[in-house]
This record gives sequence, C-alpha cells and structure tokens, in this order.
Amino acid sequence: MNEQKQLSDITIYQDNEYTNREIMVYDSGSVLQSASYIEEGRRNELIFEYMKQFNRALDLKPDTGNMLLFGGARYAYPKYIISHYPNISMDVVEIDPQAYETACQFFYVDELIRDYDLNETHRLNNIIDDAHDFIYHTNRKYDIIIDDTFNDIEPVFPLLTLETFTQIKTLLKENGIYMRNLSGHRKIQKTPYLLDVLKTLQQVYADVKLVKAFFFPHARMGNYVILASDRVLDIPDALNFNTEHAEIITDEKLDILIERFDDFCK
Repeated sequence: MNEQKQLSDITIYQDNEYTNREIMVYDSGSVLQSASYIEEGRRNELIFEYMKQFNRALDLKPDTGNMLLFGGARYAYPKYIISHYPNISMDVVEIDPQAYETACQFFYVDELIRDYDLNETHRLNNIIDDAHDFIYHTNRKYDIIIDDTFNDIEPVFPLLTLETFTQIKTLLKENGIYMRNLSGHRKIQKTPYLLDVLKTLQQVYADVKLVKAFFFPHARMGNYVILASDRVLDIPDALNFNTEHAEIITDEKLDILIERFDDFCK
C-alpha cells in the first residue's frame, strides 16, 4: 500500500497484492467492492472474475444494444462496456450519489467521459435511485439486465423474490438475459439461500444457468453468476445444481432467504 485516502469509513488505496500489477482498490473493510488498474491503457480493463463472467451474456447475445446494471459500485463494469463495445449503451442504477463522484475522482470515470465523449453520446446514463423502486416506474426495455447490488456483503434481499424477478422480466426485450452475482460455498448444495434464488428464478424463466466466477485457492466460498432467459442458454461449463428441496422465495417468505444467508455467513 503506497497511497491511501479516507472517505467516511471507506478506504481507497493503491495495492499490488491482488494482481501482479498496481491497482486502486475500493475497500469497505469487510469486502473489496471495486478495483481499477492504475496503469494508463489498462484502466478500463476488468480485474474481478465475476465481472468477466458478466460477458457471458454478450457472447450469447452479440446484437445487444443496451444494458441495465443495478449497483454501480465504482463503475468498473460500465467502464469496460463503454470502452469495448461502441454500439452498447448502459443505464446504471445506483442508490448512493457519492458512488459516481468517487468513481470519477479516483477510478478514472472522468477520463472515460472525456475519451468517449459521453456528455454528447449519452451512452452511460447514471441514475440515482433505489433499484427496487426503479423497476416499477421505468418504461425502458433492455437486452441484458445485471443485478450486482449489495449492502456490504449482503445481497439486496427484496430484489431476490418471485414478485421482483417477475417485474424485472417485464423490462427485458424478447430473448433478453438477466444476470445476478451472488456468493456461495465451493459446493453449491451447501448454499441453500443460493438454491432458493435459483428455484425462484426457475418459476420466471425457461432456462436458468449457474457459472462459478472465482475462488481463491483453498477458500471455502466465492462468487457465482446466474444467467436466466426464456431462450436456451448454451453454456457448456454451466454447473449442475438441484433445487428439489429449495424454497420459492416470495415477498412474504423473504425472512427465510435472509435466515439462510445468515447461516451461510456463519
């Protein structure tokens, strides 16, 4: 660590331990929420494996014109999309107004705006709103919707119910793809809350797939990325999972999901 700045209870610092290159990390104290390479020419590249897995949807749907992201973090994934896919625009729904300001100040989003003339093209649309509220008052349709919302290490639970998944689906174009990043044990069957989410999505979409995003060696848990669509998703390395004994999570059963997530974290 060679440079450190403090924002409230958040520390932003340069770090060269996570990769073999120097990076800027947004660290809440309990989880690394975002990171960016410092080296010019690499600042729009992805570091975290789960974000790289988001690109599965683009491989499956190469005609994508627009995307919706819930949870901007420090805009690492929007930077990548804007700089690598000139025909794609992205709406980012972020509840924290400081997130975008921090991304511009420390994570090179100001350079992205300048280099890709975003004030004129409006390919990146920053929306300060609660994601759960947003899905009920927008009339836009998207090719791909990604949910990467968290309260520290907890997912935003109201976004993981049958009612919410059904509403989010109304925002997808025909054959659109929904994605969700969640954490889980190395053995998926040991993560009941994640199986509940998968079973709930199976009530809404014709095809639900799961891919492992990243695990540190010897770590007992890491990230998974879910893909869901009414089209068949051709993902040869998708993981097998069994939701026979899982719960379908409705708004009324949200406490079950929260309790199972708490058990997972113990």
